[in-house]
Amino acid sequence: CICDLGYTGPAGSVCSSCIPGRFKPANGSAACELCAADLYSTARGAVSEATCKPCPGFSQSQAGSGDRDLCICNAGFTGLDGGPCSACSGGKYKASVSSLACSMCGSDTYSPALNATSSGTCQSCPSNTQAGKGSSKRTNCVCVKGYTGADGANCTACEAGTYKSSPGSSLCTACPVNSYSPTASIKRDECKCNAGYSGSADDGCFPCVAGTFKDNWSNDKCSKCPAGTFSGFLARNDVAGCNGTCPVLSNSAAGSDELADCKCNKGATGPDGGPCVLCDAGAYKTSQVRSSAASAVTVDAQTPPLTHRLRGHTPGGRVLTLVALGCAHLSSARVLPHVRCVREGSTMGHLVRCPPRTAWRVLRTATQSPGAAAMRTARAIRDTRASTACARRAPSAPTRIHRGALASSSA
Repeated sequence: CICDLGYTGPAGSVCSSCIPGRFKPANGSAACELCAADLYSTARGAVSEATCKPCPGFSQSQAGSGDRDLCICNAGFTGLDGGPCSACSGGKYKASVSSLACSMCGSDTYSPALNATSSGTCQSCPSNTQAGKGSSKRTNCVCVKGYTGADGANCTACEAGTYKSSPGSSLCTACPVNSYSPTASIKRDECKCNAGYSGSADDGCFPCVAGTFKDNWSNDKCSKCPAGTFSGFLARNDVAGCNGTCPVLSNSAAGSDELADCKCNKGATGPDGGPCVLCDAGAYKTSQVRSSAASAVTVDAQTPPLTHRLRGHTPGGRVLTLVALGCAHLSSARVLPHVRCVREGSTMGHLVRCPPRTAWRVLRTATQSPGAAAMRTARAIRDTRASTACARRAPSAPTRIHRGALASSSA
């Protein structure tokens, strides 16, 4: 006894049917034949090669495959086992025979090839461009932030003074007025205020006010012109812009913006802005204040005993000049309570000498017509406090003291 078609086994023994993926077209003890590669057959006991069917498109199988699911998608194609299989699209590739998904080209590369089987098909984008993963066209490569140009082309950096905060082919944006940025800037914050201007790109950059300057490119505040200088101009971009210099014997505070800010130094007197002259011998001034060009009162000192005779320079023979004198400390403005008032042409009599390290100081003057009113004025100014006028130091010669430099105005 021999085995029939579709069965196999030794002669005279038990015969078994050909398993799926195999067939036997003749009687005998020969073995079942395999379906060829890329074919499959699900039939059991098949008697013809015709039962072997081809795998779905773009898939393959090994010889003797007994199920459609053994048909696997080719490299460059993807799909379920048994198909159907579809080609990897542009920007993707698949190197293995499997049911795996296609892999994407990496960032900043692109590939127009279909059913690609290697990452070597992914090409680099032009310089200063970027592209997302899986890009399929060169035009997917767009300019990075801070650069501009056509999609898919080489991009150029934004010029200094401009910026670009998003990728793409858009033009670079100019920095706000009076501000500047480096080349290839990517955000508005990189626009800093120019020298001579202060603020920020968001709030605006404004010129440094008179008396100030800024010598750097930043959002720093403007600096004050140094003491002893002044500048009346806006937007000075260097300390050299503080080119106004105070006259001799005067000084100005930092940040001064005009000549009138120059005040005469201690020990000197004159109008704001100069010219300033030193206090006369035997006189001093302890603060930096503005002096006026008022008329003067002359004090004659005679010692001993200490007697003062005052002569008014006010025109007219019928006007009295009343003067309040007191002892003052040389190193401060504090006045001791030795205050006397006299009228023009009179003598102060025999006053006690001022204590050590003090000197007589003119405290206040007043002009008045003769009579009782003059005497009331004299009494009214008796308790006047010290002023900032040049004060006498144990004088040995007549010394002129300007009434206009006194703290109190003439009555």
